[in-house]
Amino acid sequence: MNNIYKINNNQVEVYNLIPKEREIAQFTTSELLKFNEDERVLIEEPTKGWFTTRKGVIFECGSFILRKSKNKELAFNNELLKRFIENKLRTERLVARDNLYYLVPDIYQAPNHNIRLTKDLFLELLLKQKDYSNPHLQEEDLSSIKDLFTIDQLLATISLDELTKIYNFLNDDTNALEEQMTYLEDSTKVFKKLQ
Repeated sequence: MNNIYKINNNQVEVYNLIPKEREIAQFTTSELLKFNEDERVLIEEPTKGWFTTRKGVIFECGSFILRKSKNKELAFNNELLKRFIENKLRTERLVARDNLYYLVPDIYQAPNHNIRLTKDLFLELLLKQKDYSNPHLQEEDLSSIKDLFTIDQLLATISLDELTKIYNFLNDDTNALEEQMTYLEDSTKVFKKLQ
């Protein structure tokens, strides 16, 4: 279940955040079309220092490069993108480096193949993963993706006092309550952007 939380009058309200899968698939397709075909999947390779070829390099750091796909890789890439659009691809992690956004698929599904994302697609995936504390969700305008989700019925309400008692009773970790409160506050900020 995809929950989103809202602090309201000393209460934590729990709502169901429902992704609109059909709209998300259409949105994903249109966002991927903003890149040239050879730039939709970036191939990660170790850097070879002075011997690293510069042709097709999109990103470079001390340990690896991300380069455009070659023609012989496009058939595999198209299948990978199809699985991504159909939500059948496991994500290892989402990465933002300067103005470059990409998804690293599970290594067993596509070793060294990273799906390039637009900023809006990156934000949609963060929201789908309930990464409410992510600085991108906290700082960016979400108006371009908010119609891809429905905030459904109120599922539960718990007072902040009760939540504090529960955390103090169940956790020896003194930071657990503070971390949970930060997460709830971050979720509340995202909730307000989606209304």
